[in-house]
Amino acid sequence: MNLSVNGIVHSIVSAPDTPLLWVLREELGLSGTKYGCGIGVCGVCTVHLDLARRRSLPMRLLPARHDHGGGRAAAGQPASYGERICRRDARALPLRNLSARHAGFSRAGVTMSVLITRRTLLQMGAYVGGLAVGCVFTAPGRAQSAPAGGRMNAWILIGADDAITVRVAHTEMGQGIHTLAVNLVAEELEVDPGKVQVEPALVAPEYETPGFKAIITGDSTSAVTSFEPLRMAGASARALLVAAAAERWHCAAQDCEALDGRIRNRTTGAIVSYGAVAEAAAKLTPPRDVKLKPASEWRILGRPMRRLEGRDKVRGAAQFGIDIRLPNMLIATVVNCPVPGGRLKSVHADAAMRAPGVVKVVPLDDAVIVVAKSFWAASRAVESLSVDWDEGPSASLDSAAISQGLDKALAADGIVTKEQGEGEPPEIKSRFVLRFEVPLLAHAAFEPPTATVSIGQHDVDVWAPTQVQTRAREVVAAALGMTPQQVRIHTTLAGGSFGRKLRVDFLRQAALAAKAVNQPVKLIWSRSEDMQHDYYRPPAATTIDVGLDSNGWPVWWTQRVAVADMRPHFDVNASTKAAELIDARAVEGAAQLPYQIGHHRLTWHNAPLALPLGAWRSVGHSFNAWFVEHTIDVISRKSGQDPVAFRLALLKDRPRHQAVLKTLASLSASKLKWKVESFSGSPRRSSVRLRFRTAASNKAISTPTACWNCAKRLKLS
Repeated sequence: MNLSVNGIVHSIVSAPDTPLLWVLREELGLSGTKYGCGIGVCGVCTVHLDLARRRSLPMRLLPARHDHGGGRAAAGQPASYGERICRRDARALPLRNLSARHAGFSRAGVTMSVLITRRTLLQMGAYVGGLAVGCVFTAPGRAQSAPAGGRMNAWILIGADDAITVRVAHTEMGQGIHTLAVNLVAEELEVDPGKVQVEPALVAPEYETPGFKAIITGDSTSAVTSFEPLRMAGASARALLVAAAAERWHCAAQDCEALDGRIRNRTTGAIVSYGAVAEAAAKLTPPRDVKLKPASEWRILGRPMRRLEGRDKVRGAAQFGIDIRLPNMLIATVVNCPVPGGRLKSVHADAAMRAPGVVKVVPLDDAVIVVAKSFWAASRAVESLSVDWDEGPSASLDSAAISQGLDKALAADGIVTKEQGEGEPPEIKSRFVLRFEVPLLAHAAFEPPTATVSIGQHDVDVWAPTQVQTRAREVVAAALGMTPQQVRIHTTLAGGSFGRKLRVDFLRQAALAAKAVNQPVKLIWSRSEDMQHDYYRPPAATTIDVGLDSNGWPVWWTQRVAVADMRPHFDVNASTKAAELIDARAVEGAAQLPYQIGHHRLTWHNAPLALPLGAWRSVGHSFNAWFVEHTIDVISRKSGQDPVAFRLALLKDRPRHQAVLKTLASLSASKLKWKVESFSGSPRRSSVRLRFRTAASNKAISTPTACWNCAKRLKLS
């Protein structure tokens, strides 16, 4: 098969059932093609062919032959790719009426040429993130040479060509930390942020996240922990450059000023670029104290920022973990024990090893890895494995048992985490009790767990979208019998994470696969493995006993929250000290009740669960905020009051909360209210939270239709 992309014809040799997604990704190296389920089931990946939108995953490469019952084109007739969602065991249904100039047939088989023009390529970018042809990622760790110029400090490098690079330790996973980092440095360094590039920092003590003794992106700390250090780095670099220019001109540093990437001599008017003095500046002793610009003088911070990586994401040039390509690289995928905590007993891999493209089957203690020449070959081979598992004690665990465990925990005595007010207030006129429960939740990041490992003679390079670089280095080193200092972690962009990539299970697997075949290996989890073997947000349940006065205002709030202690899942030992008996994550969002209610009592009821658990987005806030805010909605309805006005009255001593809620209300009035009038009887819900030092407010509209359809009808997507 031939594919013509921007006038360049690519000859493709792939298995007939290969989804177009993997042809584009692995055969052509088009990194902008996004990952859905990966097996032709969900149809989420969309591309443009001849300016028409097509689902890419169900598009099979079909041989040209007569098929009397399969819905395929007869030999010699025009054919194209399937449009319906195609299950693995279903036959692909080709589209008709592809023009003759785009498809030709011979008795020997199909020769298809799909014309993708520049205009089409740009339109593709609007739907699938763009395409980047030939994005080969080299191994910078092994052949990296320092650019001419100078290293101002651990964070900032300035080349003789005026190229400015900021090293960032935090992982960019959509939260915008790369953009913020560049703007923080640019503000103090007096340069245009658009002229600054980012380089992921390697694991080193100077890049450790304050308070963690390791590099980690989590707990909503990337902006907070970067704000002052990066500004200080920019200010220090500016002082060094000014000092170097002053030495060149034989004048005082006070007679020089930095502006727009250059230093000007105020007396003579002479100007020199940063690059011209960078090497000399790097040799100077950094100043002990530097003065940061006051907020009143900010030109960049506090204003809208253009996303640093946004353009590359749109045109497909951004390098995510799944996009890494190395010479002589193999692709692996994995099947883990179906039950968390289970072990591998035996595996029969004869059928898998006979499959085309398969290189090796690697059994582990709780999983089996298949290494092949392509992801699709590895994925198909996994299905032919005959595996015997010891599923362990959790084999019988189901949703009903989890709910029963939560009920049992709620019925037991809990630990008091908040007690405000004494006794039952006499003004209570009515009471009611609500019970809510939320299930396990997977992170379901758009990019599944993936890592690439290349083992050298004395060292190893790892490319991964990890949130825990220090921990990742330790785990890979242990798996390979090396020291952490022999391992280099190259952090890629992460296609979402929400806390999943705080875990390093997939990094260990990738390292062991590379060791087994003695070649670079990129491991990609399938979507089904990602969903079934997550570190889930724990299930939780609550009961809230509310007492109202004669005017419908809450004066009594007694809440019980049942959820597992998360500390053992974060390698944090539960303390026996009374002040530390409570897992703060379990009750965050419920203990800090912002509303003015006279009596507030909260107890935490530990509900242990033999499943892998982890941080999910806002952790405890993700369920406790819903418990609390939904209860406030119920109270406001019972009182016959507007939910926003009701909240504002209960927040009279919380000006920060009031401010964000009022702002949301004003935005909603102009952008949402008129759009929901047609949804008769559809409730609108509001909330206000203080999460991780940030006040946030939300407004949602409940309708009986599917959320995606609602988004389209309301034009909010």
